[in-house]
Amino acid sequence: MEELVSIVVPVYNMGTSIKICVESLIKQSYKNIEILLVDDGSTDNSLQVCKKFEEVDKRVRVFHTENHGAGPARNYGIKNAKGRYICFPDADDLYEENAVSAMVQAMSNGINDFVVAGFTSLDGNGKKVTERSYKDREVSGIQMRSNYNKYIGENEEFGINGAPWNKLYDLKIIRENQIEFPELRRHQDTAFIFMYLCHVNNVHFIEENVYIHYVNDLRKEWDKYPINYIESVVGLRKIQEKTVFTWNTDNKIVFDKLNQGYISNTIKAIELSLSHRFKMKHYERVEYIKNVGRARRPGRRIPTATAKNGRTRQGRGSRRSTHCASACRGRLRA
Repeated sequence: MEELVSIVVPVYNMGTSIKICVESLIKQSYKNIEILLVDDGSTDNSLQVCKKFEEVDKRVRVFHTENHGAGPARNYGIKNAKGRYICFPDADDLYEENAVSAMVQAMSNGINDFVVAGFTSLDGNGKKVTERSYKDREVSGIQMRSNYNKYIGENEEFGINGAPWNKLYDLKIIRENQIEFPELRRHQDTAFIFMYLCHVNNVHFIEENVYIHYVNDLRKEWDKYPINYIESVVGLRKIQEKTVFTWNTDNKIVFDKLNQGYISNTIKAIELSLSHRFKMKHYERVEYIKNVGRARRPGRRIPTATAKNGRTRQGRGSRRSTHCASACRGRLRA
């Protein structure tokens, strides 16, 4: 009997593109699926479009929440999922017809608990931007954590990108270890993968390219960063300290790469203070930049910034949550 696969799709103002995504899911050659469309407080017709799919295909279930971001929307999907395995495509991308079938087969009836597949990135005109392929390979979770320098960064042969969509997860592992997407407006996907990898026994990289990812317009990319982006930078760092930093304390390459990313993201947070989205006087901007440097201290509140709509955004230190540092260390000692 085929295992049930839960496909969770967060939807926010995707009324013009969600149709292509859901149609690719309905057409999967692997039929034992449930499609959970979580409308994240859309202000367009996304919810109505989703409900039309629910009416014509009993495998589709639609949920509506207030707007909290893609991470909390995926968590809502996890809470309501009924499958053995789970995956998280984006609402403006699509799966190849054999995607779920290829990834389930790679799980090898539960021998593996994490599958990473190839993907193709296209621009808005359908032109190929990049293509990521892997050689077929299985590796134990202990090996991966001990030698994570071989898997960090997309330039490595088996580098794992920070997106959740080209991967298949074991829902039992997620629930037993209370893993969830953190409440960060950026980098929540990377953080989730780090937490999940703490509990993985076996990983399977597969040759199939199963996912079509549409690259965002770089001119609009900056607009997707929240005003309090530094919260996401600090939040990711705290999760890294409780996960990947504990896997192999002698692996200097991993530490260097993570530190480089942290510095780069911090600089990006400072650059955001110059954005037109901030309504700050010169002295306020100077104080904000100073506080970005101090924000890493535990308990430090992120400085207030005012967006163009006049709303004040007061950041808060990321909520501490229970991760798996001790579990990771235990696996490495095993």
